[in-house]
Amino acid sequence: MARKRMVLFGFLAFLISLWGISKLRSQTPTPTPQPQDQTAPAKTGQTPDSAIPSNAGQDQNRDKTSQEQQTQAPASPAVTTPNTTDSSTTPSTASAVPANTTQAQSPEHKVGDPGEKDVNDDHSIPLAPDVKRRFPLSANLNTPQDPNAYKLSSNVDLVLLDVSVKDSAGGFASGLTKDQFKIFENGKPQEIRYFEAGDIPVSLGLVVDNSGSMRAKRADVVTSALAFVTASNPKDQLFVVNFNDIVRMGLPADLPFTDDRIKLRDALLRNPAEGRTAMNDGVKMGLEHLRKGKYYKKALILISDGGDNASEMATDELCRLVQESQATIYTIGIYDEDDRDKNPGVLKKMAALTGGECFLPAKLGDLVGVCTRIAKDIRNRYSLGYVPADTAFDGKPRTLKIIASAPERGKLIVRARTSYIAVPAARQQTTSIAAKPSKRH
Repeated sequence: MARKRMVLFGFLAFLISLWGISKLRSQTPTPTPQPQDQTAPAKTGQTPDSAIPSNAGQDQNRDKTSQEQQTQAPASPAVTTPNTTDSSTTPSTASAVPANTTQAQSPEHKVGDPGEKDVNDDHSIPLAPDVKRRFPLSANLNTPQDPNAYKLSSNVDLVLLDVSVKDSAGGFASGLTKDQFKIFENGKPQEIRYFEAGDIPVSLGLVVDNSGSMRAKRADVVTSALAFVTASNPKDQLFVVNFNDIVRMGLPADLPFTDDRIKLRDALLRNPAEGRTAMNDGVKMGLEHLRKGKYYKKALILISDGGDNASEMATDELCRLVQESQATIYTIGIYDEDDRDKNPGVLKKMAALTGGECFLPAKLGDLVGVCTRIAKDIRNRYSLGYVPADTAFDGKPRTLKIIASAPERGKLIVRARTSYIAVPAARQQTTSIAAKPSKRH
């Protein structure tokens, strides 16, 4: 009996052991079948299958299926950008985006209006319609201006004035408005019909003495003239007139104007410093060349160390030509104490007639500061225009007075043209600023 019990217990123990082994085997995870191309190198950006834990096999298979479907799907129009590199040569990055994610267009690839100007393109400045279309009296008024400027009718005669305003401390009085100015012609008030303030490009000539007495001063003159160019509006168009016994244009014949410093430097050094001084003829050529300029604001800078001793044009004739011109003239006299031909009076007169300024620096070292000051003055002037009440263009001089007032800013000092000549139709080709008969259509 005892023997039978031992056999029965042994059989039960055996069954229990089999049941335990079976239980353990059922809890062991089944190995994931490996793909046939397991030995192939893994693609760039993908994790080899052998490195994936066995309990993530099903998720990995789902990811692969999703990636293959996304890679084979056609590109969505929403993510297409112009000028994209051919997809045949660019590695696909679609697998890095989950299948249920919509790609947003990147801001740097925003497609703009084909007709829209790039806001970063500063090669040109937006400008208003041409002054010439508004004011047909002057064939040389080509500079566009503020679209909100005061408009005139099609048959008018306009006098344009270039005006500098400073406060009592000598600083530029900027920010003034049309209503803060008054213009008087021969003592009678005139209605301001055109007004513009700001840094407006100009057509400008450097008229430089190349006489023999300038030889030792030439390096300082060239340095100062280039300092002026640097301080000027980069849109200015400039030219050079060199004078001694003969008056010559500094730039080549096929280059009437330039803003290139190197070309201007070459123009200033083109002729040797020798001979006498034909200053009047040099200013005359400068005024004539200014009429070819495209900007209605025009200026001359005259640099000389002596009076005139070689010109064909008399000083009185020159002063009349200056009154008929549109130019603002700045003069710089660099005289030697023993210079018998010096004539600062004529330099002061030309500057006063046109609203410019005369400088007589004590030493050559002051030239750079003077030229820089002139450049700033040109860039801080106002433009005023009016239709004369007196329409008799008789060729006689007319006096001008311009007043600027702003009580909260104290006393304002105005520097502007003091007279002009109302040129008749027969002399229209020799004037720019003077009032002229309207063009009738």
